[in-house]
Amino acid sequence: MNLKLTFLFALMIVFFDLVFSADFSGTLADERRPIPPAEAIRQIGKPSVIVQMKVKKAKDRLSNRGIVYLDSEEDFNDPSNLGIAISTQAAEKYKQKGISNLADYFQGKVIRVSGCVMRFESRPYLPVFDPQQIKIVKEE
Repeated sequence: MNLKLTFLFALMIVFFDLVFSADFSGTLADERRPIPPAEAIRQIGKPSVIVQMKVKKAKDRLSNRGIVYLDSEEDFNDPSNLGIAISTQAAEKYKQKGISNLADYFQGKVIRVSGCVMRFESRPYLPVFDPQQIKIVKEE
């Protein structure tokens, strides 16, 4: 009986997640209108957010930290800065597509990023593990 209840409970969670992740137009969460970085920072831990931002500062730290940072503000210490942290795995996939310098590639572009915003080293970041998480919306 406990196994049936557990399965039923899990099924209900999946169902409610699907129902409540849809907005009033019936689109799923991944198709929702993107939010600005300041709003994303207030949604730390939410499983799936879509952020749209202009990359004001891009830093390649692959060699020493294993990450490429894309910042929404010039100063990464700015409390309103959201950092997009592109992992080594994602950087490798970009390299396979012929894009090796991610900092130069994204600098100044408006991007849309999906994922979960987390706090790391007292700062909000949205980690990227796959290039499909980032879409270029507009080039400046």
